[in-house]
Amino acid sequence: MLTTNALIAIIVFLLVYAFIITEKVHKSIVVILGSLLLLLFRVFLSPEFETQFAHSLSFIDFNVLALIIGMMIIVQITSKSGIFTHIAMKTIVLTRGNMLITFFLLMLFTAFITAFISNVTAVMVMTPIFLAICLRYDLNPLPFLMTEIIISNVGGTATPLGDMTNIIIASRAGFSFAKVVTNLAPVVTVISIVLTSLALFHFRKKLIPKNEISVNDLRTESFIQNKPLLIKGISILVLVIISLMFKENIGLDNGIIALSGAMILLLITKIEPEEAFKKYVNWSIIFFFIGLFIIIGALEATGVVKTIAETVVAKTGDNINLLTMIMVFASSIFSAFIDNIPFATTMIPIIRDIGIMTGVNTDPLFWALALGACIGGSGTIIGASCNLVVVGLAEHNGIKITFLEYFKYAFVMMMIGVLIAAAYLFFFVLN
Repeated sequence: MLTTNALIAIIVFLLVYAFIITEKVHKSIVVILGSLLLLLFRVFLSPEFETQFAHSLSFIDFNVLALIIGMMIIVQITSKSGIFTHIAMKTIVLTRGNMLITFFLLMLFTAFITAFISNVTAVMVMTPIFLAICLRYDLNPLPFLMTEIIISNVGGTATPLGDMTNIIIASRAGFSFAKVVTNLAPVVTVISIVLTSLALFHFRKKLIPKNEISVNDLRTESFIQNKPLLIKGISILVLVIISLMFKENIGLDNGIIALSGAMILLLITKIEPEEAFKKYVNWSIIFFFIGLFIIIGALEATGVVKTIAETVVAKTGDNINLLTMIMVFASSIFSAFIDNIPFATTMIPIIRDIGIMTGVNTDPLFWALALGACIGGSGTIIGASCNLVVVGLAEHNGIKITFLEYFKYAFVMMMIGVLIAAAYLFFFVLN
């Protein structure tokens, strides 16, 4: 039975979601008001915290916020050198001016790098490249940006490095890097290729450049505007990415690494902090994250997430095949509308208990949870952190990605990806 506080948390969540969908009010204002409403109704009341405000703050992932702020500063400063435009144009030279092939290769490259670095970091790097192509050739940026969101969520599932949900699952299940890659990378590769191909077919008419592509001119032209800034920016960016890949070895969190890189870059470029924080950080999206973390935290604190997880398990008993199928679909649907990390974190001990009580091999359940939660995060704009980062970068460049426009395209693509994942689990993991 749900408590009064749980019902309040659900109602506030649904109201906030309704306003986000209608887009009558800016989403950042909506989520902050929603989180304040939860505090007003005293939903956060735990004896472990002195105040409910302190309790609500415990659900804010400051590591993610620091990573986003740090990477925003690094990428925006580095982009002033012209490097991302240069990479974009040279990619077009590589494909001999074929925009369809350019789209395909860049999406697969996005999937590849998100397997090894945080997908938030990956979209920070890739989004300026997509925007440079669209700006030069007068292309609609939405096909590039919306597909990038989907592929970055999928690609991050291949290893225990790219997606925070996968990192948590692999760590608490005791899976090695090799075990995760062996079991997930093959199906993630297939899903990435299938979804990119479907996106290519769906947007084929929108990927025809309005401006003529002169490959010979692009081959000889350099788009680097500031070489000293390029050297400094790329050096810091590469150093940060390498540090993120080996963060466990150096014992630092993502946010600390990114912010440290950003501050060092400000120091060596002599850019004033006031300028950097004013021009390069999208504070609207940062506050959206803060409000969203608190609202999702209320669902976790009041037991809503745990109730959903236990209900899923209770309906299946010890039937591992049925539970695996339900797990992959339930986690994907849940993760599309609510942050996947609370759900995954709640499900891990439940999966362990299933193994203890029934004696069955629970590895398929962990694979189903990883695939469903990570792929499911691409279903809506608020399904994963990297989605909101792309939306924020788009807004910073005067491009609006609406909730419904993205949902109509992405949810179908997400379900196709989940169906492929379910087929893989059924035919290759369970049997």
